[in-house]
Amino acid sequence: MNKNQKKIVVLAVAASLAVASVSCEHVYAPNIELFNKDSKAYGKYSKGNVYIGSAEFLEGLTGLSDCDILVLDERDAEDPNFKIFNSCKITSREERNEILEILMKYEEEFPSNWDRTIESLRLEWFAHNFFHFFNYDLDSTTDVDLNNKDEEVYNKDILRRILRL
Repeated sequence: MNKNQKKIVVLAVAASLAVASVSCEHVYAPNIELFNKDSKAYGKYSKGNVYIGSAEFLEGLTGLSDCDILVLDERDAEDPNFKIFNSCKITSREERNEILEILMKYEEEFPSNWDRTIESLRLEWFAHNFFHFFNYDLDSTTDVDLNNKDEEVYNKDILRRILRL
């Protein structure tokens, strides 16, 4: 990528993030209902189910639709985390918000040391999708890891990080 292309990408990212942060008017709605399935949880969003659990639980699921979302619960790790597999497929802001609300509700029901704001989660997921769209670092942008350490990055330092492409 030459210098002019980098500048265009940086400007596009900055403009997109500005629009995304301004247009994120969705308000967290804690009336989401969680269901238990084999001691793990799932919630419903407008297109399917969101399954949350251990790797073993997720691997054992059968009969999933293409719209079902798998979330690895690693909130007991040194850096507590939720990993949303194939998050790049969810391009609708409303659907992303629904899924994030399910994760926030899950955290309310099963508290842990995971500590993220919904605003930082929205921005991080948006940034992952943006970079994935441009085929940038597909190994890192196909799935989104919503770990505690990224709270600071996506609340304050996102533009500085992007400028260091």
